[in-house]
Amino acid sequence: MVGWLLAGSMLAGACTASSPEVERAAPSGASEATPATEASSQPAAQGSVGRILEHLEALDRIAQRNGGTRAVGSEGYDESVAYVSRHMRQLGYSVVSDRFDFDYFEQLSPTRVERLKPRKAYVDGRDVRAMVYSGAGRVSAPVEPVGFDLRSNDHTGAGCSSDDFSDLPTGSIALLRPGPCYYRDQVVNAQEAGAAAVILAFPEFTRATGVLRPTLLSGAGIEIPALAATDGTGVELARSRTRLRITARTRYSPLRGVSLIAERREARAGDVLMVGGHLDSVMDGPGINDNGSGIATILEMARAVAAKEPDAPVRFAFWGGEEIGLLGSTAYVESLSSQQTTSIEAYLNFDMVASPNFVRYVYEDEIAPAGSDEITDLFTRYFNRQDIEFKTIDLGGRSDHGAFIEQGIPVGGLFTGAEMLKSRRQRKDYGGRAGASMDGCYHRPCDDIDNINQKVLREMVGAIRHALFALLTR
Repeated sequence: MVGWLLAGSMLAGACTASSPEVERAAPSGASEATPATEASSQPAAQGSVGRILEHLEALDRIAQRNGGTRAVGSEGYDESVAYVSRHMRQLGYSVVSDRFDFDYFEQLSPTRVERLKPRKAYVDGRDVRAMVYSGAGRVSAPVEPVGFDLRSNDHTGAGCSSDDFSDLPTGSIALLRPGPCYYRDQVVNAQEAGAAAVILAFPEFTRATGVLRPTLLSGAGIEIPALAATDGTGVELARSRTRLRITARTRYSPLRGVSLIAERREARAGDVLMVGGHLDSVMDGPGINDNGSGIATILEMARAVAAKEPDAPVRFAFWGGEEIGLLGSTAYVESLSSQQTTSIEAYLNFDMVASPNFVRYVYEDEIAPAGSDEITDLFTRYFNRQDIEFKTIDLGGRSDHGAFIEQGIPVGGLFTGAEMLKSRRQRKDYGGRAGASMDGCYHRPCDDIDNINQKVLREMVGAIRHALFALLTR
């Protein structure tokens, strides 16, 4: 899930501990007889999880033999594409490669950041990290805070307007917090104002959590080093206004990525239901919960559809480039004709459905088109009848369903939490650890096969199976 790593506070609020969530209590009718489709989904989920885990183990092996990553453009991603394509064809699906162009980013060596007086080295990954599509270069310059108010509890950053840099000394290092715009906008505005480098200090990042790697969406026009940093690093630099030496060795090159689209040849005519999730990981981890869990679950749902409803008008999608900007899903949707767009009845998205310190979330995006509430209701009624605690959440189009929202296609999905911290109330409702991330390995090397919570995975599989067949048979 790309999340706030894509943009500033306009998306950041979508999935933080204080994000809009609506707790749903079971209705008075929750004790009535459970429909047969729901009752049957529970034993089916039990058998499904074993097959899903086999897929997850295979994806983990792919990542581990390819430098610990399955990022789009890497050999690990290419192997993941081949794995999914092979399994879908074995199930009788026709598989098409849907291609898109993108810039493949590489960090050639750890980023070096050194404070000159008093001398201190900041550690790559713990204190700072080059953002995706950061420019390369060596810089020695003073730090200049821009809108970095140490006295305010409002951590919304400046830099979304070129006017914010009117007093920036040419050749300095602009120090910012994320603002209500794309990070790329802040970096480009600073660069055009004469900054030699940019450091964005994220309030969510601490020395304990380390620094994740936000994306600037494209390398085009980015010529200076652009780094993410912990909040503590930012505060320290803002107070000292010291001189830094930065060495960033990065590069990017144009590549063609691929998503997979799968349908059965014998599918009956009519509007189609789409089900998808992103196949790629971040460059810094294997992505087994994010989003191997969604992909493995979709593979299992494809098997179930082939066995039970082989002529169902359903299309499965395995997206590339989600982690660097929702690239594959956006390219696919934008390539559709108006007739093809209107033929998509709905889109279901599954991204991170086995988080270790989970909360069960049902999509309820405020910006979702008409008809999306019916999908939300399918999931919420299922959980209520199973007496399973859940919350609805507004993701703000944070994952691949965002591209479908833009085209007016009804959407829905499930999610079990990413970087956001679990509250005490949530610990009471769901167990786990309060004050800890719902997925402490989110976008990190430890997002491997040991990062899967089988209990919540089994529950999500039951809900997904119920909703999928309810939509296909109505």
